[in-house]
Amino acid sequence: MTQKKYYGIWNSHKKKWQFNIIASTRFDAKGLLHSRIGFAGHDSRYEARELPTDHPVYTENESVLTQEKPKMYFGIWNAWKKEWQFNIVANSKTAAKRMLHKKIGHDAKKWRFEPRKLPKDHPVYKRESAVNE
Repeated sequence: MTQKKYYGIWNSHKKKWQFNIIASTRFDAKGLLHSRIGFAGHDSRYEARELPTDHPVYTENESVLTQEKPKMYFGIWNAWKKEWQFNIVANSKTAAKRMLHKKIGHDAKKWRFEPRKLPKDHPVYKRESAVNE
């Protein structure tokens, strides 16, 4: 049986791995890089390369790697009204901001809207625990 390959981002100028990106394909690694740093990811110094076999992703149990972070969800908090708004649920702050901009346009740039981690009593966590049981 062949070992599964993993890819990361190599900075050819600094000669080191960067951004702690681990993906199963080169394309996914580049996609994660672009979502992390935007258009700066087009710079030629960043390459998606196969991770060396001594990398921890190969030596540690795969279940440990997938369980290292609990799922977190983010929503849009209106600091002026002190309430959650727009029923936005995303898995990162930037995704929540993007969804807000898509929903309300340039009004999203106002100071009162900010992406925040949803509280543990939010219905999205209750739904997830019901699915896992």
